[in-house]
Amino acid sequence: RIYKAKGRPSDNPMIVHIARASDIGQLTPMLSPQIVEIIDNFWPGPLTLVMKAKEIIPPVTRGGLGTAALRMPDNPVAAALIKASGTPIAAPSANLSGRPSPTDFESVFNDMDGRIEMILDGGNADVGIESTVIDVTDPKKILMLRPGGMPREILEKTLGTCLEVPDSQSKKRSPGTRYRHYAPDIPVIIYKRGEKFPDLDLRNAAYAGINEPEFKIAKKIKKY
Repeated sequence: RIYKAKGRPSDNPMIVHIARASDIGQLTPMLSPQIVEIIDNFWPGPLTLVMKAKEIIPPVTRGGLGTAALRMPDNPVAAALIKASGTPIAAPSANLSGRPSPTDFESVFNDMDGRIEMILDGGNADVGIESTVIDVTDPKKILMLRPGGMPREILEKTLGTCLEVPDSQSKKRSPGTRYRHYAPDIPVIIYKRGEKFPDLDLRNAAYAGINEPEFKIAKKIKKY
């Protein structure tokens, strides 16, 4: 039903969310000291771990893979929902497949109204981008499958090791890496200072970035 509501390809795995770190034992046979260290340092938070899966996680949730993506969200409403359900919850971002992930109630409503039975408002997202996904199935070679809300530099400093680049097959273990993703429905141009900017009508344009562009636009977006 999730795949249908989102228009999501069925081979794109979903993240399984838990409310207590102790719940991870029912989902994966992997509980090495290294994984415990990662959980102690980064959960709850925007970090997803790809691990070997137990059969309790349905193949449809795993995208037909032998691994599963696991996370403990740092949101009191999400945690309360998972605890009240009494079971881990498989959940992607609340948007149509391929669209930018929502960060507030209105964005979810615009994409999903009429496709789902209820929208539970947990407030605006604190981070605003997807979780970082790392593959820990091989303790000697931790892979960075998807960059996200947990910076790579913090992970490497805490773990004392470099995260390696995955091959194409390993990358498929992560949600959101197989298809066109996070795509806005307006033109987006990456501009570097000093380059010649395309000759465009900028009356309805806006920018986001560290440096103000060397050309005039009609509206400014807050800087991050």
